[in-house]
Amino acid sequence: MIKLSSQEIQYLSYHQQTIDKAYKTQIYFCFDSKDSGSKAYEFLKKAYSDECNYDAWSGWFGIGDKRDFYLGFVSQKARDSVYDDIRNALDAFQSTNQYQNDFLSIDEPNNGGNPDTGTKNADWITYLIIGAAAVAVIMLLWDRKKK
Repeated sequence: MIKLSSQEIQYLSYHQQTIDKAYKTQIYFCFDSKDSGSKAYEFLKKAYSDECNYDAWSGWFGIGDKRDFYLGFVSQKARDSVYDDIRNALDAFQSTNQYQNDFLSIDEPNNGGNPDTGTKNADWITYLIIGAAAVAVIMLLWDRKKK
């Protein structure tokens, strides 16, 4: 059995939705998109090719995409060993501070290490716009009162 690389574990961790034992000798995998499922499928088939004897995706018989798929193994013991290996790798990766930092900052802009700077700037701009609109309304009303 080949082990998954740290990049592959990171990829699986970010994109997996479900990894569960299924039937006697299968593992069910579900990912967040067709592309991530297809890439994960290739990682897993390469790493566990010696133990894997069956695969199907998107229903059965390979029809459709690989967003979710089953991998079947030569025995229940092999399936349990692979499942435990994947689960342990994902749990170990997710429990590190690096995972937390990477995961929590995926879609956030880099604002120099201060997480509140972006929202403070947005609030300040919002207040300026509201203030300018209020001044414009007052100026328009003031002009009408003079006439």
